[in-house]
Amino acid sequence: MPLNPLKIQKSHKFLLVVLTTPFLVYAEQPKVLTLVADTYCPYNCTAGAKSEGILVDLTRAVFEAKGYEIRYKVVPWTRALKMVKEGQADIALGSPPEEAVQHGLIKGSQPIGYGKKDLRALRQRVSMVFQDPDQQIFYTDVESDIAFALRNLGMSEAVIASRIEQALALVDGTALKTMPVQYLSHGQKKRVAIAGALVLEADMLLLDEPTAGLDPAGRSQMMALIRRISESGRRVVVSSHDIDFIYEVCDYLYVLSKGHLLAEGTRREVFLQPDMLSRAGLVQPWLVRLHQELGYPLYESEQAFFDSARHAHGKQHKEAV
Repeated sequence: MPLNPLKIQKSHKFLLVVLTTPFLVYAEQPKVLTLVADTYCPYNCTAGAKSEGILVDLTRAVFEAKGYEIRYKVVPWTRALKMVKEGQADIALGSPPEEAVQHGLIKGSQPIGYGKKDLRALRQRVSMVFQDPDQQIFYTDVESDIAFALRNLGMSEAVIASRIEQALALVDGTALKTMPVQYLSHGQKKRVAIAGALVLEADMLLLDEPTAGLDPAGRSQMMALIRRISESGRRVVVSSHDIDFIYEVCDYLYVLSKGHLLAEGTRREVFLQPDMLSRAGLVQPWLVRLHQELGYPLYESEQAFFDSARHAHGKQHKEAV
Protein backbone atom coordinates (compact mmCIF):
# COMPACT_ATOMS: atom_id res chain seq x y z
CA MET A 1 0.00 0.00 0.00
CA PRO A 2 1.22 3.55 -0.66
CA LEU A 3 2.31 5.63 2.32
CA ASN A 4 -0.49 8.19 2.01
CA PRO A 5 -0.28 11.08 4.48
CA LEU A 6 -3.52 11.72 6.35
CA LYS A 7 -4.49 15.38 6.45
CA ILE A 8 -5.94 16.21 9.86
CA GLN A 9 -6.50 19.98 9.70
CA LYS A 10 -5.55 22.88 7.48
CA SER A 11 -5.84 26.61 8.11
CA HIS A 12 -4.07 29.49 6.38
CA LYS A 13 -0.93 28.71 8.40
CA PHE A 14 -0.68 25.12 9.57
CA LEU A 15 -1.21 21.58 8.36
CA LEU A 16 -0.74 18.39 10.39
CA VAL A 17 0.29 15.29 8.43
CA VAL A 18 0.41 11.80 9.95
CA LEU A 19 2.69 9.25 8.25
CA THR A 20 2.63 6.39 10.76
CA THR A 21 3.39 7.02 14.43
CA PRO A 22 5.43 10.21 14.01
CA PHE A 23 3.88 13.50 12.99
CA LEU A 24 4.77 16.40 10.74
CA VAL A 25 3.53 19.91 11.37
CA TYR A 26 4.31 22.48 8.71
CA ALA A 27 3.31 26.01 7.78
CA GLU A 28 2.78 27.54 4.34
CA GLN A 29 5.94 26.65 2.47
CA PRO A 30 8.53 28.86 0.80
CA LYS A 31 10.89 27.16 -1.65
CA VAL A 32 13.35 26.59 1.19
CA LEU A 33 11.83 24.78 4.17
CA THR A 34 13.35 24.64 7.63
CA LEU A 35 12.83 21.27 9.33
CA VAL A 36 13.32 21.13 13.10
CA ALA A 37 13.31 18.11 15.41
CA ASP A 38 14.89 16.86 18.58
CA THR A 39 17.39 13.98 18.42
CA TYR A 40 15.77 10.56 18.43
CA CYS A 41 17.95 8.21 16.38
CA PRO A 42 17.53 6.31 14.14
CA TYR A 43 14.53 8.49 13.19
CA ASN A 44 15.87 12.03 13.77
CA CYS A 45 19.68 12.11 14.03
CA THR A 46 22.50 14.65 13.86
CA ALA A 47 22.17 17.38 11.23
CA GLY A 48 24.80 17.09 8.50
CA ALA A 49 25.48 13.40 9.12
CA LYS A 50 25.67 10.92 6.23
CA SER A 51 22.18 9.79 7.25
CA GLU A 52 20.29 12.37 9.24
CA GLY A 53 17.71 9.80 10.28
CA ILE A 54 15.07 7.59 8.66
CA LEU A 55 12.24 10.10 8.98
CA VAL A 56 14.41 13.12 8.16
CA ASP A 57 15.63 11.43 4.96
CA LEU A 58 12.07 10.42 4.02
CA THR A 59 10.73 13.93 4.69
CA ARG A 60 13.55 15.45 2.61
CA ALA A 61 12.84 13.07 -0.29
CA VAL A 62 9.09 13.76 -0.29
CA PHE A 63 9.38 17.56 -0.18
CA GLU A 64 12.34 17.83 -2.55
CA ALA A 65 10.35 15.81 -5.09
CA LYS A 66 7.89 18.73 -5.04
CA GLY A 67 10.65 21.29 -5.63
CA TYR A 68 11.45 22.32 -2.05
CA GLU A 69 14.85 22.48 -0.40
CA ILE A 70 15.02 21.14 3.16
CA ARG A 71 17.29 22.64 5.83
CA TYR A 72 17.38 20.45 8.93
CA LYS A 73 18.15 21.71 12.45
CA VAL A 74 18.24 19.82 15.74
CA VAL A 75 16.56 21.76 18.55
CA PRO A 76 14.82 20.83 21.84
CA TRP A 77 11.33 19.40 21.54
CA THR A 78 9.27 22.33 22.82
CA ARG A 79 11.44 24.86 20.98
CA ALA A 80 10.76 23.06 17.68
CA LEU A 81 7.03 23.54 18.11
CA LYS A 82 7.46 27.14 19.19
CA MET A 83 9.60 27.86 16.11
CA VAL A 84 6.86 26.55 13.81
CA LYS A 85 4.18 28.56 15.60
CA GLU A 86 6.25 31.76 15.39
CA GLY A 87 7.20 31.24 11.76
CA GLN A 88 10.90 30.56 12.42
CA ALA A 89 10.58 27.03 11.02
CA ASP A 90 8.26 25.32 8.57
CA ILE A 91 8.21 21.68 9.68
CA ALA A 92 8.40 20.11 13.13
CA LEU A 93 9.13 16.40 12.84
CA GLY A 94 8.03 14.10 15.65
CA SER A 95 5.53 16.43 17.28
CA PRO A 96 2.90 14.57 19.33
CA PRO A 97 -0.64 15.94 19.03
CA GLU A 98 -0.90 16.82 22.73
CA GLU A 99 2.00 19.27 22.49
CA ALA A 100 0.81 20.62 19.14
CA VAL A 101 -2.55 21.35 20.80
CA GLN A 102 -0.80 23.11 23.70
CA HIS A 103 1.12 25.31 21.25
CA GLY A 104 -1.98 26.18 19.24
CA LEU A 105 -0.96 24.33 16.08
CA ILE A 106 -4.03 22.08 15.97
CA LYS A 107 -7.31 21.74 17.80
CA GLY A 108 -9.40 18.83 18.93
CA SER A 109 -6.83 16.06 18.40
CA GLN A 110 -6.76 12.96 20.56
CA PRO A 111 -3.52 13.29 22.58
CA ILE A 112 -0.94 10.52 22.76
CA GLY A 113 0.30 9.76 26.26
CA TYR A 114 4.05 9.89 26.78
CA GLY A 115 4.24 7.80 29.93
CA LYS A 116 6.19 4.53 29.84
CA LYS A 117 3.10 2.45 29.20
CA ASP A 118 1.93 4.66 26.34
CA LEU A 119 5.38 4.78 24.74
CA ARG A 120 5.66 1.01 24.85
CA ALA A 121 2.32 0.66 23.09
CA LEU A 122 3.34 3.25 20.49
CA ARG A 123 6.71 1.68 19.73
CA GLN A 124 5.15 -1.75 19.30
CA ARG A 125 3.32 -0.46 16.23
CA VAL A 126 6.51 -0.43 14.14
CA SER A 127 9.39 -2.91 14.23
CA MET A 128 12.56 -3.05 12.11
CA VAL A 129 14.92 -5.78 10.95
CA PHE A 130 18.47 -4.76 9.98
CA GLN A 131 20.35 -5.98 6.92
CA ASP A 132 22.96 -7.73 9.09
CA PRO A 133 21.20 -10.02 11.59
CA ASP A 134 24.32 -10.11 13.79
CA GLN A 135 23.54 -6.51 14.71
CA GLN A 136 20.17 -7.60 16.06
CA ILE A 137 20.81 -10.95 17.76
CA PHE A 138 22.25 -10.74 21.26
CA TYR A 139 21.63 -14.05 23.04
CA THR A 140 23.40 -17.34 22.47
CA ASP A 141 20.22 -19.35 21.83
CA VAL A 142 17.32 -18.61 19.50
CA GLU A 143 14.44 -18.83 21.96
CA SER A 144 16.03 -16.46 24.50
CA ASP A 145 16.88 -13.93 21.82
CA ILE A 146 13.35 -13.80 20.42
CA ALA A 147 11.90 -13.58 23.94
CA PHE A 148 14.23 -10.73 24.97
CA ALA A 149 11.99 -7.78 24.02
CA LEU A 150 8.84 -9.42 25.37
CA ARG A 151 10.43 -10.10 28.76
CA ASN A 152 11.56 -6.48 28.88
CA LEU A 153 7.92 -5.52 28.36
CA GLY A 154 6.93 -7.67 31.34
CA MET A 155 4.78 -10.17 29.45
CA SER A 156 3.90 -13.52 30.97
CA GLU A 157 5.89 -16.61 29.97
CA ALA A 158 2.73 -18.17 28.54
CA VAL A 159 2.18 -15.22 26.21
CA ILE A 160 5.87 -15.17 25.29
CA ALA A 161 5.87 -18.87 24.43
CA SER A 162 2.76 -18.49 22.27
CA ARG A 163 4.14 -15.53 20.35
CA ILE A 164 7.50 -17.23 19.77
CA GLU A 165 5.76 -20.30 18.40
CA GLN A 166 3.62 -18.24 16.01
CA ALA A 167 6.52 -16.06 14.84
CA LEU A 168 8.84 -19.00 14.19
CA ALA A 169 6.09 -20.75 12.24
CA LEU A 170 5.68 -17.66 10.01
CA VAL A 171 9.41 -17.64 9.16
CA ASP A 172 9.83 -21.43 8.77
CA GLY A 173 11.94 -21.41 11.92
CA THR A 174 10.23 -23.82 14.32
CA ALA A 175 13.16 -26.25 14.09
CA LEU A 176 15.56 -23.43 15.07
CA LYS A 177 13.95 -22.72 18.44
CA THR A 178 16.44 -24.55 20.65
CA MET A 179 19.53 -24.11 18.48
CA PRO A 180 22.60 -22.13 19.59
CA VAL A 181 22.91 -18.97 17.50
CA GLN A 182 26.53 -19.73 16.51
CA TYR A 183 25.33 -22.81 14.61
CA LEU A 184 22.92 -20.86 12.42
CA SER A 185 23.58 -19.92 8.80
CA HIS A 186 23.27 -16.33 7.65
CA GLY A 187 19.81 -17.01 6.22
CA GLN A 188 18.64 -18.69 9.41
CA LYS A 189 19.86 -15.71 11.44
CA LYS A 190 17.85 -13.41 9.20
CA ARG A 191 14.72 -15.43 9.88
CA VAL A 192 15.40 -15.39 13.62
CA ALA A 193 15.82 -11.60 13.50
CA ILE A 194 12.48 -11.28 11.68
CA ALA A 195 10.84 -13.55 14.26
CA GLY A 196 12.24 -11.30 16.98
CA ALA A 197 10.47 -8.35 15.34
CA LEU A 198 7.25 -10.25 14.68
CA VAL A 199 6.71 -11.23 18.32
CA LEU A 200 6.11 -7.55 19.10
CA GLU A 201 3.00 -7.83 16.88
CA ALA A 202 3.64 -4.41 15.35
CA ASP A 203 1.31 -3.05 12.69
CA MET A 204 4.24 -2.41 10.36
CA LEU A 205 7.44 -4.37 9.74
CA LEU A 206 10.45 -2.63 8.14
CA LEU A 207 12.96 -4.93 6.39
CA ASP A 208 16.35 -3.59 5.27
CA GLU A 209 17.85 -5.58 2.34
CA PRO A 210 16.19 -8.87 3.37
CA THR A 211 17.81 -10.87 0.53
CA ALA A 212 21.38 -9.62 1.09
CA GLY A 213 23.78 -12.53 1.52
CA LEU A 214 21.19 -15.21 0.71
CA ASP A 215 21.61 -18.05 -1.78
CA PRO A 216 18.84 -18.69 -4.37
CA ALA A 217 16.99 -21.09 -2.07
CA GLY A 218 17.16 -18.64 0.83
CA ARG A 219 15.96 -15.84 -1.43
CA SER A 220 12.92 -17.85 -2.50
CA GLN A 221 12.21 -18.72 1.12
CA MET A 222 12.44 -15.03 2.08
CA MET A 223 10.00 -14.15 -0.67
CA ALA A 224 7.51 -16.72 0.56
CA LEU A 225 7.74 -15.70 4.22
CA ILE A 226 7.26 -11.99 3.39
CA ARG A 227 4.08 -12.94 1.54
CA ARG A 228 2.91 -14.94 4.56
CA ILE A 229 3.63 -12.04 6.91
CA SER A 230 1.69 -9.68 4.65
CA GLU A 231 -1.21 -12.11 4.40
CA SER A 232 -1.29 -12.32 8.20
CA GLY A 233 -2.40 -8.67 8.27
CA ARG A 234 0.88 -6.83 8.85
CA ARG A 235 2.14 -4.08 6.57
CA VAL A 236 5.63 -4.82 5.29
CA VAL A 237 7.99 -2.10 4.02
CA VAL A 238 11.09 -3.37 2.19
CA SER A 239 14.25 -1.41 1.40
CA SER A 240 16.22 -3.30 -1.24
CA HIS A 241 18.37 -3.16 -4.39
CA ASP A 242 17.20 -6.64 -5.44
CA ILE A 243 14.98 -5.49 -8.30
CA ASP A 244 13.57 -8.87 -9.33
CA PHE A 245 12.72 -9.59 -5.69
CA ILE A 246 11.02 -6.20 -5.28
CA TYR A 247 9.03 -6.76 -8.46
CA GLU A 248 7.55 -9.99 -7.11
CA VAL A 249 6.81 -9.07 -3.50
CA CYS A 250 5.90 -5.35 -3.48
CA ASP A 251 2.72 -3.72 -4.74
CA TYR A 252 3.74 -0.06 -4.34
CA LEU A 253 7.20 1.41 -4.83
CA TYR A 254 9.28 4.47 -3.98
CA VAL A 255 12.55 4.95 -5.89
CA LEU A 256 15.09 6.97 -3.89
CA SER A 257 18.47 8.17 -5.16
CA LYS A 258 20.88 10.26 -3.08
CA GLY A 259 18.08 11.29 -0.77
CA HIS A 260 15.73 12.32 -3.58
CA LEU A 261 12.42 10.69 -4.50
CA LEU A 262 12.63 9.94 -8.24
CA ALA A 263 9.37 8.05 -8.68
CA GLU A 264 6.55 6.30 -6.91
CA GLY A 265 3.68 4.11 -7.99
CA THR A 266 2.67 0.56 -8.77
CA ARG A 267 5.13 -1.92 -10.23
CA ARG A 268 3.95 -1.17 -13.77
CA GLU A 269 4.12 2.59 -13.26
CA VAL A 270 7.66 2.48 -11.87
CA PHE A 271 9.37 -0.33 -13.75
CA LEU A 272 8.18 0.79 -17.18
CA GLN A 273 10.44 3.87 -16.82
CA PRO A 274 13.90 2.59 -17.86
CA ASP A 275 15.48 6.06 -18.05
CA MET A 276 14.42 6.92 -14.50
CA LEU A 277 15.71 3.57 -13.24
CA SER A 278 19.03 4.19 -14.98
CA ARG A 279 19.38 7.54 -13.20
CA ALA A 280 18.91 5.69 -9.91
CA GLY A 281 21.57 3.13 -10.86
CA LEU A 282 18.95 0.41 -11.27
CA VAL A 283 17.77 -1.84 -14.09
CA GLN A 284 14.40 -3.22 -15.06
CA PRO A 285 13.34 -6.62 -13.68
CA TRP A 286 13.90 -9.38 -16.22
CA LEU A 287 10.16 -9.98 -16.62
CA VAL A 288 9.68 -6.31 -17.51
CA ARG A 289 12.55 -6.47 -20.03
CA LEU A 290 10.92 -9.49 -21.68
CA HIS A 291 7.79 -7.39 -22.05
CA GLN A 292 9.42 -4.21 -23.39
CA GLU A 293 12.17 -5.70 -25.54
CA LEU A 294 10.59 -8.92 -26.84
CA GLY A 295 6.88 -8.13 -26.66
CA TYR A 296 5.93 -10.80 -24.10
CA PRO A 297 2.93 -10.15 -21.83
CA LEU A 298 3.89 -8.41 -18.60
CA TYR A 299 3.81 -11.31 -16.14
CA GLU A 300 3.40 -10.60 -12.43
CA SER A 301 5.78 -13.37 -11.31
CA GLU A 302 8.27 -15.94 -12.53
CA GLN A 303 5.73 -18.65 -11.74
CA ALA A 304 3.13 -16.99 -13.98
CA PHE A 305 5.67 -16.77 -16.81
CA PHE A 306 6.68 -20.43 -16.60
CA ASP A 307 3.07 -21.60 -16.23
CA SER A 308 2.21 -19.71 -19.41
CA ALA A 309 5.27 -21.05 -21.22
CA ARG A 310 4.46 -24.65 -20.23
CA HIS A 311 0.87 -24.19 -21.36
CA ALA A 312 1.98 -22.79 -24.73
CA HIS A 313 4.56 -25.57 -25.18
CA GLY A 314 2.00 -28.24 -24.37
CA LYS A 315 -0.47 -26.73 -26.83
CA GLN A 316 2.15 -26.64 -29.60
CA HIS A 317 3.09 -30.26 -28.88
CA LYS A 318 -0.52 -31.42 -29.19
CA GLU A 319 -0.95 -29.51 -32.45
CA ALA A 320 2.25 -31.09 -33.84
CA VAL A 321 1.00 -34.59 -32.95
